[in-house]
Amino acid sequence: MHSDPHVHSARAYARGSARGTAVAGALAAGVTLFATAAGADGWGDVHAAATHYTNLTRAQSPADRRSDQAAAVNYTGGRYFALSGSDVVSVSLDARAEAYRRYRGLDSYALGGTASYRRKLGVGVTVPWVLASISAVRDDFRESVRDSHRVAFTAEAGHRVTPAFDFSVGVTIDRRYGKFDPKPEVPGYSARVFDLQGRGAYARASYAVDQKLLVAGRFAVRRGDVEVTSQRSTAVYLASDAIADDPAFEDYDLYAYRLPGTTYSTSVNASWAVSDNASLNLALVRNRTDSPYDLVYFDRAITLSFAYRYP
Repeated sequence: MHSDPHVHSARAYARGSARGTAVAGALAAGVTLFATAAGADGWGDVHAAATHYTNLTRAQSPADRRSDQAAAVNYTGGRYFALSGSDVVSVSLDARAEAYRRYRGLDSYALGGTASYRRKLGVGVTVPWVLASISAVRDDFRESVRDSHRVAFTAEAGHRVTPAFDFSVGVTIDRRYGKFDPKPEVPGYSARVFDLQGRGAYARASYAVDQKLLVAGRFAVRRGDVEVTSQRSTAVYLASDAIADDPAFEDYDLYAYRLPGTTYSTSVNASWAVSDNASLNLALVRNRTDSPYDLVYFDRAITLSFAYRYP
């Protein structure tokens, strides 16, 4: 069933990397012009991050879990359009690149954009607000089996209770369309493991301890498709509806599976302002996914990042 995990030749990958770099560079240049043209209503964000992942495969068995470290750079530029004193529309463009220390098949770049509408339900800073947004992203990986297009919709409502404390709740709908369409090799199972969809809800809150330190927390629940990579077992076969090779982890015993699950995500963040435009940030994330046949998956990530916004 397995294909060669190094299916892409060095020459082919070099062409793809060059193409990806060129596209990302073109988009970044476009974003810069877009934000600059916006004047006082525009912004540009540069975000550099280092992350340690404890369970990239999202596997249940300790023998199947793979940890790694990754470095990422994200650039976002956008513009606000004030429709009235209470209504604001924003649009943004985004370019992201991520590279892994060990599992280079997960190296990727992403290009996308977001449009949102926000309305304040009153006058002043401490009034409720509602927001709706839609985003679309194209992901390209070194191992093309993971290439995809993603679309997500979010509706959110929040309230700044005091100048220092605010909270919000929201719902999300997400859809991932896998670009790779392999021929099924297991009778009765699709091979489109990375075609995923789900719905979720979340609550978040943030508190400004002082003028420099901001702490925040978020809890989310998502029900829908999840992808896990593990060795074969009766439970994962029974729970899955799609199976395919996963060359990203360079292990012939590991397969990718798509199965239904409920994921509970908890995150805690701290942001320290080093200047009016820059901050140093620390984020801790813990996920638990419950799937049929007593399958439970845990993964954690810790991220240290530096963010700069202009103007």
